Amino acid sequence: EGRQVEEEKGGEACVRVVARYTITACGLDARYEVDLDPLARTLSCRGRTAPSLPRVGVKLEVPATFGQLEWLGDGPHECYPDRKAAATRRVWSEDPNRPRPAYIVPGECGGRTNASHVAIFGPSFSVRCLPLGPRENFELVSWSPYPPREVHEAKHWSEVSPSPSSFHLCLDHRHMGVGGDDSWSPTVHREYLVPPASYAFGCRFSLEETDPVRVDT
Repeated sequence: EGRQVEEEKGGEACVRVVARYTITACGLDARYEVDLDPLARTLSCRGRTAPSLPRVGVKLEVPATFGQLEWLGDGPHECYPDRKAAATRRVWSEDPNRPRPAYIVPGECGGRTNASHVAIFGPSFSVRCLPLGPRENFELVSWSPYPPREVHEAKHWSEVSPSPSSFHLCLDHRHMGVGGDDSWSPTVHREYLVPPASYAFGCRFSLEETDPVRVDT
């Protein structure tokens, strides 16, 4: 059993997080219980839509020597819970250190939905990530060489530089939709929101000394 974090204090809310890490013959199991109900009072949507979190999940910083990422899920292009009708489910592969699309305003991008298996390949071994818990898939996975905090705070891409030695991998149990039905109102439909509530989820990480299966995108 790993560590237990009773409370993380920040801003106007107090959130309870319980993290348990178990080493088994299959690898490392990381399980999380988060109570996000207190955030319902602090999220402001100006009364136009229900409060929603952008995501609930795990973010990893991975050495850049892992030069190939493979996933079984939707692709090959970016897609989101409410924007995935044109995606095809199969095994896909991509260089995770490749720069992301440079949209006019810096922001996270490159998500892929319904990933039931994610693997990252290094020079001599691979790390495989599987979801644990009530969902059979990560609702969304994404990766980028740009640090998420810097992207969030930047107003222009000239203010952001790729990490020279790592990339950032997000494995999301839940992820909010992007909306976009029109350009003048918050249009993420209620079924694609992530309400502030209690969530339980996890990931299994395992090491394998295997060569990657290369799939053209």
